[in-house]
Amino acid sequence: MILYYINRAKNVYHWPTAQYHFSGCPISDNCVRFKKILCNFDAMTTAQFKISPSRLAAGIMKKWLADNWWMLAIAPTVSLMLAVMGDLRFLFVALIMIFVVIPPVMFIVYFYYGMTPAARYSILLHRVTADTAGLHIIYEAEDENTSPPRPELIGWADIAETRLDNDNLYIHLRKPRYSLVIIPVDKLSSDNTSTDINTSAAPMSVAREWLDFSQKSIQSLA
Repeated sequence: MILYYINRAKNVYHWPTAQYHFSGCPISDNCVRFKKILCNFDAMTTAQFKISPSRLAAGIMKKWLADNWWMLAIAPTVSLMLAVMGDLRFLFVALIMIFVVIPPVMFIVYFYYGMTPAARYSILLHRVTADTAGLHIIYEAEDENTSPPRPELIGWADIAETRLDNDNLYIHLRKPRYSLVIIPVDKLSSDNTSTDINTSAAPMSVAREWLDFSQKSIQSLA
């Protein structure tokens, strides 16, 4: 009966009809708002959150440096070696590289990789629901005068890897390169939604459950 009236309202108000799947239960994106009423979803949902641009930049740079540190180290290292061999002019060259050249390069890297549309997955106010289909990004209104973007689905096939530290869960996307979704550890559970995870557990315990689930979902598509 509830679904009947929702479908009638959707036809009258022209609600969007992008499909979402929670444990094999396809519903429209607007039905996500009624998930606690319509059915008991086998999914994990975060609390409402958003990430600051500076934290996103730090996550991007950490991954970029892990892959490309050698590009920044070659010139200063060679200059220091030449300085040790007796030509102190190369010491100044190395210092210039470290303190003048490399910092702007880091800013360029951030603006190139951090200003992509994928940044919205972290910096806008939203919740994230993980199920067998992937990650459902459900945006929330910032205030009463704005309407949130439509929900989006990131399939597990579009995710390269996930990793965890003491503060955040990092979900690295395949494209664009170095784009990622950052979820704070203390936001990985929500008492307001149905979940397989015991939300009263310690945050790191919940985070490890998310990490294990996401890694298994990615590996199942390999």
